[in-house]
Amino acid sequence: MHKTLVVARKETKALMRTKSTMLIGLAFAFFFSLLYSLAVIKGKDSAS
Repeated sequence: MHKTLVVARKETKALMRTKSTMLIGLAFAFFFSLLYSLAVIKGKDSAS
């Protein structure tokens, strides 16, 4: 019983770690797409 609890806790920790990594990745992707769209808008402004 105690062993399964330890394993479950380890798996939960690993899951949380991958979740936070995914969140960081999503945040970076969102940030870069935002920067890219801003650059495109600025480029269009200077071109016209």
